[in-house]
Amino acid sequence: KNEFAKNNFLDASRRERISAETGLNINQVCYWFQYRRVKERKLQGRARVVNAFGSNNDNSVA
Repeated sequence: KNEFAKNNFLDASRRERISAETGLNINQVCYWFQYRRVKERKLQGRARVVNAFGSNNDNSVA
């Protein structure tokens, strides 16, 4: 998770280092990062929707 916070994408050396440190194979590391990027986009999209509806409700009340 710390590596993902630093950079959402992996180069070959980081992928190999993370694989060795975690005991996961390289493909599992790649898939984990891919999943986290999708999850981040999904969460950001939901936050935008909530903020959009929240701001609309605030305007209608005021």
